[in-house]
Amino acid sequence: MLTFVATLAGAGAAAAQQNPSKNPPTQTSTSQMASPKTSESETFVRNTAQGTMAEVALGQLAQSKAESPAVKQFAQRMVDDHSKNEEPLRNLAKSVNVTWPSEVGAKHQELQRKLSGLQGAAFDRAYMSAMVDDHKHEVGEFQKATKSADPNVQAYASKTLPVLQEHLTLAQNVQKELSTKAPSGR
Repeated sequence: MLTFVATLAGAGAAAAQQNPSKNPPTQTSTSQMASPKTSESETFVRNTAQGTMAEVALGQLAQSKAESPAVKQFAQRMVDDHSKNEEPLRNLAKSVNVTWPSEVGAKHQELQRKLSGLQGAAFDRAYMSAMVDDHKHEVGEFQKATKSADPNVQAYASKTLPVLQEHLTLAQNVQKELSTKAPSGR
């Protein structure tokens, strides 16, 4: 995408040099070319902030509702890691002019409502399934951000991606462990 934008910018500059009276370079044309990148970065940061808030809230919920010690341990790791990540993420949000969200998105609110109604092994399975799905999605989004976002977002995504990949592996391992155990009373 950066190459494509640079190519467009170069083509526009070449056209302006060939015929200066047509399409003179303006600040507006430059900012218009950058806006999809900026919008993409803002969306990434906003979604990541909501996801971070949700991981902490869901991890805290799992601490009180989970039956499996492995699930409780995973949940504590989510609370710890995502809480540590909040300050760098808040700084990133400021750098791309994103207001920190006041609440998690509707998808995470619905998941929290669903999980709140479950107990024990049923909670464990549903929570870990959600964590695997969520971290698969996050890893994909972070991989994309390392290649196509603003430099500050690229740096943040590159630094954070290995932790999310580790979270995904841990979630998959806990989920596998749960699937090998016989289901307890529901």
